Amino acid sequence: MDIPKGYERMFALVTEVPKRNSNPALLEIGCGEHGHFVDYMRQQGWDTVGLDNREPLSQFVSRGDASKLRDVFGDKLFDLVLANQVLGYAPMTNDLIGVGRDEFAWIKAALLCHAGPDIKKDLDNMVKDLIKKILGSTFQQLSPDGLLIACGSDAIFEQNYFTQSEAEAVGYHVIDFKPSEAVLQKPR
Repeated sequence: MDIPKGYERMFALVTEVPKRNSNPALLEIGCGEHGHFVDYMRQQGWDTVGLDNREPLSQFVSRGDASKLRDVFGDKLFDLVLANQVLGYAPMTNDLIGVGRDEFAWIKAALLCHAGPDIKKDLDNMVKDLIKKILGSTFQQLSPDGLLIACGSDAIFEQNYFTQSEAEAVGYHVIDFKPSEAVLQKPR
């Protein structure tokens, strides 16, 4: 099986992470109902599960809210959590708006281009608050020295929805931070 389309950079980052054990635990947030990358990583020897806000069509994908990972996975800790082009869609994970992923992208683009400054500010604050909750939820599910890798969090503008200082405020050690990619580590 080849690397699923769109996951080439994510796979490159994952393979740079040294395995601390023979079966490292990996969680992909926003994996889609089929969990193609989840299946691929399982074939590579990773104990991989996925989370999506749509009804799962794979036995290794759970439906749930990324800001409440403990509700889905309990006390299970992960060595690595991946978020590939998903954090820009965060409002859907919490049912803040009731539209699908593609519709949200267009609504967001329209709002950012045509809405007044107050609406833009409110939308931005709503998304940032939810992203902070997701960062905190992810932090709690990581094992000590575990990593969160976020790539291309906004499919429209290719940017992260959090800053380096916001990640540090949660408790993360920032290993790498670029406009469209972040590698964060939970300290031991």
